[in-house]
Amino acid sequence: MKRILLLLICLLLSSMLSAEIRAVWATSWNLDTPAKIDELIEAMITNKQNTIMAEVRYRADALYTPNKQDKSYPNSDPKSYLLANKDFDALSYLLARSQFTDIRVHAWLPMIVATPTDMKKLDDNHIYYTHPEWFTCEENGKSMNPISGEGLFLDPGIPEVREYLRNVVKDIAVNYPQIAGIHLDYIRYPGIEYGYHPVSVTAWKRYSGTEEPITWTQWKKNQITGLVKSISDDLRKISASLELSTAVVADYNRAIGQFSQEWHQWLERDIVDYVYPMAYSTNTNNVESLLKDDFNIANKDRIVIGLRAFNNSGSTKFPVEKVEHNILETQKAGYAGVCLFSYGDLVKEYFPRLLISCYSVPPAKLEPIVRKSVQKEEPPVIAVNQVEPESIPPTEPDTLKSIVTAEFNPSPISVEDPVLEPETKVEPQEEPAAIALKEPVETPAVIEEPAVEASPAYEEPTVKIIKGEDFTINFQKLGNKYKVTVNTDVSCHIEWKITQSDNYPLYSKYRWYPKGETVEIWDGQLDNSEYITPGIYTLFAFSEVHRKSIILKIRLQ
Repeated sequence: MKRILLLLICLLLSSMLSAEIRAVWATSWNLDTPAKIDELIEAMITNKQNTIMAEVRYRADALYTPNKQDKSYPNSDPKSYLLANKDFDALSYLLARSQFTDIRVHAWLPMIVATPTDMKKLDDNHIYYTHPEWFTCEENGKSMNPISGEGLFLDPGIPEVREYLRNVVKDIAVNYPQIAGIHLDYIRYPGIEYGYHPVSVTAWKRYSGTEEPITWTQWKKNQITGLVKSISDDLRKISASLELSTAVVADYNRAIGQFSQEWHQWLERDIVDYVYPMAYSTNTNNVESLLKDDFNIANKDRIVIGLRAFNNSGSTKFPVEKVEHNILETQKAGYAGVCLFSYGDLVKEYFPRLLISCYSVPPAKLEPIVRKSVQKEEPPVIAVNQVEPESIPPTEPDTLKSIVTAEFNPSPISVEDPVLEPETKVEPQEEPAAIALKEPVETPAVIEEPAVEASPAYEEPTVKIIKGEDFTINFQKLGNKYKVTVNTDVSCHIEWKITQSDNYPLYSKYRWYPKGETVEIWDGQLDNSEYITPGIYTLFAFSEVHRKSIILKIRLQ
């Protein structure tokens, strides 16, 4: 009898351990043909995975069919330039192929980033051309450099931008009812220096003149949280079982301080169902620190850890041993699951080994969640002096047109303005240990925001720090930042990293670089969230297409 009881307990524990989210991020270029989707589905089944985050919207464009049948929510996104066959509906095909499996498909939607780095790839009907006045800028009115931010970002402080993004999400939700959820990505500002669109600045000034004034820092966070909250409410009206999740910056201090992304609140207030912190550090100690964070432990049943599974720079790949270690530590800590980035990189190659070491037990079928629904009718408009912390004050219909067409002389906030006084930094572990998800919570304190300085002009570096036969990298000090210029003769993935003299990795950047010159601005922040100090380091660069690496010692000031 005892042996039978013990066996039942073991089976129960095994079932509980296997009831995890086993996900991959599948990028747009892994979904652009039926053959690639067939391969993806087969790999997911073979390797005992149960969730696909499918990037069916790349840069304000569609790998699905906008306004497919139900045209209730206007969606102007054009078909993506990544599709050779513009008639191909990748989302429909993926849903059809996964219909009789236990694989759940989530629509992965990059939101506020709206262009690729190369504007020449865009058609005339893209939002970049139809609504150029919707894009964010710096305090001095200077527009973004698309290279430095992985594309140009919309400004969430503009009411029309928020409405446009909400309609895109609702259109997908109503026309593809088979999807398991919506996964929001790039739901943030591109950096602390952006967000100064005149429409947003004017709305903040008007709101700050009410009985409940707020700082500019908090205003920006409210624009992001307000957008997520609106999308959450929209989806609850459409379906009570449609999950809402977000990919977020893993370091919370950095998330709120640089990107206005207060994802702790999103969980505490039940705005989202899951968050996916992107733990892409090459150092497994950093991943373990994330798993041991007090807030994350308290909310681990709603946190899916996003883990790095893409190539390292140099002649070696990011080791499969580190991928294994991070997955096993996440499973042991009892988090909701793991999502690997990305299927098209090392995941395909590493799957057979991970199947043995991490995924030997078949996953339990994931059941749809049941969210608390909201009224179908729209809520009444809230007066300005009654706006909740995450809400956005109303803007007159002609505000956008009148402000944008007028000459913009920024200086919206002086350094001496009291609303920009530094605020107290509060570490995440000092927050309450247990908060009921349905209860309202206080707005968390934010980290100190330095005065915004105008970005220095881009200057052509005179010294090439790294030279390769087919691609080059220039590294130059630019004020308190570093300018990195990558020049390649073909479009390809390149990773560069900075290491100590003992080859210990401090920082790495992996991305798709278009043919020609690409300029990036690095603020000096390392993978461990500290900032680089003056000294001699090793700079590695590796090109996947050229299959070459270049290495040089550099002195950083």
